[in-house]
Amino acid sequence: DSTRREVMLATYHLRMGDFARMTEPGQSAIHHYDRALELFGKHGDIGREATVLNNMCGTLAIMGEYEKAVENLRRAEEIWGRLDDALGLAIVYNNLAEQHTHMSQMNLAREYCHRYIEASREIGNALGEGYGKLGTGRLSEQEGDLESACSLYGEAMRVFEDLGGRGLLREAGFAACEALIELDRKSEADGLFSTLQEVDDSDLNTEERETL
Repeated sequence: DSTRREVMLATYHLRMGDFARMTEPGQSAIHHYDRALELFGKHGDIGREATVLNNMCGTLAIMGEYEKAVENLRRAEEIWGRLDDALGLAIVYNNLAEQHTHMSQMNLAREYCHRYIEASREIGNALGEGYGKLGTGRLSEQEGDLESACSLYGEAMRVFEDLGGRGLLREAGFAACEALIELDRKSEADGLFSTLQEVDDSDLNTEERETL
């Protein structure tokens, strides 16, 4: 029937928006996302409406429309909160932290990083918890709090090591090395760097999802 066809069309536009976002982010992706949003909204599918709002944030950010991205993400947050969708909330918190970082709104970025860590912990998403600690460490480093940054990088390293995420372990470890050098703790940085050199470059397929 017509409803089923329009829902299928909405799903098509959502996936085409995701594809365009990866290949040619800009108005092409936004066109597809807007059409998907219109059709899902018409049929009351608020869950997938939230997915569209979340997924289009990366394209909006590339276009420099950070405030619009945040507005959409807050709408997605409100919907997923009503639906009690814990995974959706975790992902939107991560994206809000990233957008507020782009806008140099560090307090809000930190708040959403903490929300992301807590939401990831609640649903047993250790990878998300590790990413959250890594992101919070970077925020601390940008704010000049290198001691906190080192501590958070260390926590992220332990999470990634437990998961077997070797590439992520190295990423967090090298960030810790840089912070240690800035703190004039060169011997610790040298020791950590030598350890990281022995870690295999290969990694698990543990890429965090920005989109749903």
